[in-house]
Order: sequence, then structure tokens, then C-alpha cells
Amino acid sequence: MQGPVHAIVSENFVVYYYWNMEMMRNEMSVLEIYDDSPTRTHPMVATIFGEEPRSISSFAIPPLRVLGQSYFIGPSIKAMAVSGSLQGITSKQIILGTVSDQVLAMDKKYLDPRRPVKATKDDKEEGLLKYNPHLPIIPHNFISYNLQIANLRQIWTSPARLESTSHLLAVGIDIFYTRIMPSKSYDIIAEDFNYVSDATA
Repeated sequence: MQGPVHAIVSENFVVYYYWNMEMMRNEMSVLEIYDDSPTRTHPMVATIFGEEPRSISSFAIPPLRVLGQSYFIGPSIKAMAVSGSLQGITSKQIILGTVSDQVLAMDKKYLDPRRPVKATKDDKEEGLLKYNPHLPIIPHNFISYNLQIANLRQIWTSPARLESTSHLLAVGIDIFYTRIMPSKSYDIIAEDFNYVSDATA
């Protein structure tokens, strides 16, 4: 590993980008941390359902399980961010600033360390993608469109009042702002909504 390393931390995962000297390519890795306790039932919930409660102490570190996977990616990256929402319901996107001074949004599902080499029926039902070492670059996911943010240096995101929406600001010599909706506009009324018929119903 050599060259600039960019990383983001959100909730229980870390995503980082680096140049792999051995393979001579750009790579991204993800680590996710899980509570690996035998039972995860909260004492209050256990009491309600008549289960045997377990004590929880801030001094006792629970057993942790760390999952990780690595992928290679075509474009070089010089800035990273992650989308967020007020309630944490909306899917996340990893926001990448490329050396071509463009902004690319990549769904977090592509950077899921649980992606199986051979997908089972349960994996498919959960929506896990089959493992592929190459991260796809989808043209319509360039949220800066065909624009370039000259000398792009930093990307910030912030939750909007609508759960589906995040604000995004990319800064360089230029400034680029947009709104992103990783899970589509599920909490926004459609433009063709019939207010008259709804009011008379």
C-alpha cells in the first residue's frame, strides 16, 4: 500500500481507498464490525417477553466480529464522503471525488463485506450481490453529470429534513451543490399527485 489513502467511517463500517503496489492498481476495502454476543436481547425486552435478562456494562467489551473485503476500482480517487439521513433508514452511498474532478455516487451494497462468492437463496432474499472483485463505474451515477469541479479537494454531505434526501457539497476552485436520494424519493409527493381528488375523498 502506497500513495494517498482516503477513508470514511460511518456507523459500523470503514471504507478506505489506496494504491496496491503489489498488484499495481487502485483498490478499495471495507471493514464492518458486528456485536458477536450469543444473545443480543436488551434486558428490558427480555423482561417483557419473560426471558432471562443479561446484564450490560460499559466496562465489559462485547465480543466483536469483523468482516472485510477488497475490490479494485478503475478511476483514481482524491476525495471521499458518505451520505447520511436523519433517521438512518435510507440506504447509504459512498461519494467519490475522482482525479478527473467529477463526483461519483456508489451504492454501499457494492461495498458489502458479506457479498458471497456463491449466492444462496437466503443471500438473494437479503439482496446481497454476488462477489465481484471489480467495482462497477456506472455512467449515470456521476452526480456531477458532465461537469468538472476544478481542483476538487473536499466533499461534504449533510442530512436534509426529508429522510430520503442528503445535501452534497463538493469544493475546489469551483463549488458544486446538489441533493442526492440513494433510495429514490420515497417520501416525496409525486409531481402529478391529484390534490383536488385527495382533498374531496
